[in-house]
Amino acid sequence: MRHGKSLAILLPFVLSGIWAPTIMARQSILSRVYSVTATLSGLVHHPANWVGHTVLVRGKLVGCPYRLPGPCASWQPVLADPASAGESLPVLVRWARPSVDHSTQVVRWGAVGIYRVQLRIVASGPGVSRPTYVAILGDAVP
Repeated sequence: MRHGKSLAILLPFVLSGIWAPTIMARQSILSRVYSVTATLSGLVHHPANWVGHTVLVRGKLVGCPYRLPGPCASWQPVLADPASAGESLPVLVRWARPSVDHSTQVVRWGAVGIYRVQLRIVASGPGVSRPTYVAILGDAVP
């Protein structure tokens, strides 16, 4: 029985030692805000460090301001770098279901903001001259 009490006392410390670095690493990734230009540079030079990760990116969301397909259904929204003309990252907006969850992020078309995006690779391989990346802006609300 003594070993059971010792294990019960030590278990929270062991688990915190295992999970703390993971939690701290995730928080440090989401605490830093990257410019669009820095994000694109990271994707080009070190894609393995960026693809699949969720990061905060500061940029101007440019695209069709309508939630449902309409006259501008073929537009590709982008996150443009306000400090560097011409630098932009294609965006896929995933609209959130109505809820009281505070994890949603407000889409502000034409305005500079900080967006939580997950970076994905869309096209790569033998027939592709250079990989194409997209930023998935999830949990979006108009």
